[in-house]
Amino acid sequence: MPDTIPPQPTTPRPTTPRPAPRARWTVSTIRIFLATLSETGNVTHAAAMAGMSRTGAQKLRQRLAGQPFDEAWDRAIAHYNRMIGDPYFAAAEQQARRAQAVQAAQQ
Repeated sequence: MPDTIPPQPTTPRPTTPRPAPRARWTVSTIRIFLATLSETGNVTHAAAMAGMSRTGAQKLRQRLAGQPFDEAWDRAIAHYNRMIGDPYFAAAEQQARRAQAVQAAQQ
């Protein structure tokens, strides 16, 4: 009978934890961010609503300086500033959006 070596118990290899996947800006997250920014004027809140961070939003803006995202950011802030300056602006803006939605649904 040949001498056999008994199998050695295997120890599991240590695994390194994978970092959580980083959130990425998409067309959808950008739309949510800009819409919320124009309604609230708050970058931190708008970024959170889009599932992103304030820092991430500011970095994206820096990277896209002078491009449509940067310009839309400025327009969103300008819209918010106009809205808070005129107490009737928000109601009129909402009524206009509803009318556009009804008109689009009829087409």
